Amino acid sequence: MIPKHLLQHKNWPWLVGLIVIVLIGGILWYFPSVRSGINRNQGAISVLLTAMLVLLYFGQYWLQSRQFQVQNKPHLEIQEYEVDGKQLEIWLSNQGNGVATDIELETRIDFEPVSDFSPGSDRSRLRRVDEDGTYANRVGNSLQSGEHRVRFVGEPLTDISADDSVGGHGLMAATDRLAVEGLDKITLEFVVTNEGLLGNTDRESVFGREMTIELEDGGMTLEDVYHARGIRKFGDTEVQGV
Repeated sequence: MIPKHLLQHKNWPWLVGLIVIVLIGGILWYFPSVRSGINRNQGAISVLLTAMLVLLYFGQYWLQSRQFQVQNKPHLEIQEYEVDGKQLEIWLSNQGNGVATDIELETRIDFEPVSDFSPGSDRSRLRRVDEDGTYANRVGNSLQSGEHRVRFVGEPLTDISADDSVGGHGLMAATDRLAVEGLDKITLEFVVTNEGLLGNTDRESVFGREMTIELEDGGMTLEDVYHARGIRKFGDTEVQGV
């Protein structure tokens, strides 16, 4: 068993290789019969040593790849948010070491399945807004490492259809359809998602947790949902809160 602190060391494959070489040298020194056997099977020993070197090489490559991904991973933090009708305004900072791309708002909805509707989720793009109030013309709405309090805006979409071929619904349309079906309440969660240039993903909850709300006839905007979040779930218990 290799000690845990050695596995966390950046040069652990070389340390393992050194240990193996020392062990082989010790065996050859104390057991002459082994040396004789090696002399008779030099070809097989060469193949074995080559395989060990290849294994150590791939171990080092894997470790360096993991370190590179960690060192270049973005991490978004939500500094502030506002809700205005259907729209969410959110200020983000990238506290990680990599560029955050494809910044989106994921809306997850949960309820008792009814008729042709079932729980689901969908994503909508968050658009970066420049300091002068115009939308930034950036592919993927990237956020560089070290950028702070950058404004993004977007509208939530979610999926309530049991048919995967149907596209996402606006929040107001989804809540209206579910109210018409006779549902009293639903649970919603809003999450900011993004990807790094190396494919690693990051998620940050907007309001801190999921919230259960009572539905209203005619549908509900994001602002309606935000102000109606008086029913919060703590485990299996529903309590009133702000």
